[in-house]
Amino acid sequence: MPMAKRFSHLLLSFLVLALVCAVPRPALAQGSQYTAIVPVQDTTEAQRDHAFSVALTQVLGRVAGTDLSAKPGYQDTLGKAANYVQQYQYQRADDGNGFMLQVSFDPGAIRRVIASFGGSSWGGSRPPVLLVVRNGSGQLMGADALAPLTQAAGARGVNFVYPAPGAQLDNSALAQADEHALAAVARRYHTGLVLLGSVDHGSAQWTLVAAGQAQSWQSAPGGMDAALSATGSTLVSRLTQRFGDGSQGASSQGVLWVEGVGSAEDFAQLIASVRDDALVRSVRAIQAQGQGVALQISARASMSSVADELAAKGRLLPSHDTHAGADVTLHWLH
Repeated sequence: MPMAKRFSHLLLSFLVLALVCAVPRPALAQGSQYTAIVPVQDTTEAQRDHAFSVALTQVLGRVAGTDLSAKPGYQDTLGKAANYVQQYQYQRADDGNGFMLQVSFDPGAIRRVIASFGGSSWGGSRPPVLLVVRNGSGQLMGADALAPLTQAAGARGVNFVYPAPGAQLDNSALAQADEHALAAVARRYHTGLVLLGSVDHGSAQWTLVAAGQAQSWQSAPGGMDAALSATGSTLVSRLTQRFGDGSQGASSQGVLWVEGVGSAEDFAQLIASVRDDALVRSVRAIQAQGQGVALQISARASMSSVADELAAKGRLLPSHDTHAGADVTLHWLH
C-alpha cells in the first residue's frame, strides 16, 4: 500500500476512534490561577470572610495580569467575595499556629468581574515561559540573577523554565520565530513562550516569542533589579494582551482546521492536547483530508482565544492559510 494511502487509512481509523470517544470535558476549575491559599487565625466566620477577600485580591490580579484596585467598585467587589467562591477548605499551618484556607473561585464569575472593570483575562492553561537571558559576557543568567523578573511576573501567575545545562539554543532563529527552533523548544520545554534577553549594566534588550509571533522592547535605564522587575511586569502585560479574551464569559462552537498532521501519532497527540485545554469543553474530529484534520470544538471562550492558547503550548502555530468551513486554521509542528 502506498505511504500516503497507508497514512490516510491510519488517520481515518484514529478519527473514527475520536468520534466514538469524544466526550465533553467536566466544568473544572481551570488552573491554579483561580485558587489562593491565605493564613487565618481561626475558623470563625469573620476570619473566613476576610480570607475570601484577600484570596480574591490575589486571584483577580493574577488572572487579569494587572492591578485592578484603583477601579471604581473594586472594594465593593471584595466585600462580596463569598459570592464568587466555588469551594474552600482549611488545613493546619505548617508551624502549628493557626490555619491556612485554600479558596477556589468560579472561573466564569472571575472573568465576568474582570470584564466589568474593563479588563481582560488570560483564563485558560498557562504554559511556562522559557527564559533565555544572557549577561554582558554572553553567559546565561540563572534563577537567582533573574529573581526580580520572575518574582514580579510570578505574582501575576506566570511560571518559568530555564535552558537545560548544555542546551544549544539558536537565539537568532528563536527571535525570528523559526518553526524548527520553536518545535525543538516545544518538545523539550513544553511551551511556545520564550523570553530572550541581553542584559548589560542595567541596559537590556528583550524579545518575547509568543505563539509564533515576536515582539521586542528595551528596558529603561536604571538599576539592574529595577530593570528586571519592570521587565517582569511588562512581560505579564504583553502576555495578557496577547492571550487575554476580551469577551469574558463568552462561549463558542466552531471548527478548527489543523494542517501538517503527518502521522497517526501526530493526530493522537493533537487530540490529547486540545482535549486537555482548560478552555475546551469538548472536541470531536469530523473530517480528515490529506494531512489536515477538522475538529469541532465547544469552548468557554472565543475560537480565536482557544486557537491562541493552543499555540502558546508550542506544538501549534497560527497559519496564514484558510480552509473552507473552518473558523481558524493552525499548523502542527513536528
